[in-house]
Amino acid sequence: MRQQLIILILLVLVFFSCNKDLPNTNNIIGSWNWKTSYSSTGAQILSRDTTKVYSILFKPDNSFVNQTFCIVGGSTDGSYQLKNFNNNRFLILNVGNTSYDTLQLSIDGNKMTLNETYNGYSWYHYFNKKLIE
Repeated sequence: MRQQLIILILLVLVFFSCNKDLPNTNNIIGSWNWKTSYSSTGAQILSRDTTKVYSILFKPDNSFVNQTFCIVGGSTDGSYQLKNFNNNRFLILNVGNTSYDTLQLSIDGNKMTLNETYNGYSWYHYFNKKLIE
């Protein structure tokens, strides 16, 4: 009986821990400078103007300002959500009440990768976190 109770408690914990919003006190907050993007076919996108820095700013209030809207997100500003699903992190960009883009998110120190799939192609967008000067 005791073993069955422990198993039941573990199952309840697993059930309620899945698919929850991630807290906003994560390391996505700040300004991220876009470096490059690659498609699953090997095509690469680079900036036409190497003197210009394209970035996305994620604010603590879940809003964002996007200077890379031609590459990621399709909008210059809006709100964002972070979700966990099947051990993956996802970034959902919203404009008004509409979800514009859902990207798989990976952050490793000062490097961020956003992965999106569109019309059967995957794109990988690479960013470096802007360090405070």
